[in-house]
Amino acid sequence: MIQQRREQLAGIKAVDGSTKTLVSIVLCKALLIGAVGGAVAIGLAIPGVQLLNTIAEQLTGFDSLISLQTPVLAGGFVIALVVSGLSATLAATLVSRLSPLDVF
Repeated sequence: MIQQRREQLAGIKAVDGSTKTLVSIVLCKALLIGAVGGAVAIGLAIPGVQLLNTIAEQLTGFDSLISLQTPVLAGGFVIALVVSGLSATLAATLVSRLSPLDVF
């Protein structure tokens, strides 16, 4: 994301944009991507577990072998946010060192 937007971010910094503004932009975008990714993962996990239970029932005769609990889903969502936050911290460090003269 940073490489693709490098010129735009350098332009913001060149027009007297503070490092704090650039870091905020990067953090917000990364956390939004992490939240969307976590929500999509939860949305796919529920029907995925149902499908696996159907297959397991046909193969073994036992139903509901796989269970999905709310704390597990919440934990997955939190992990998605933490990973995106950590990557945003690294990206924000790179953005804070960005010089408009190096980009253009």
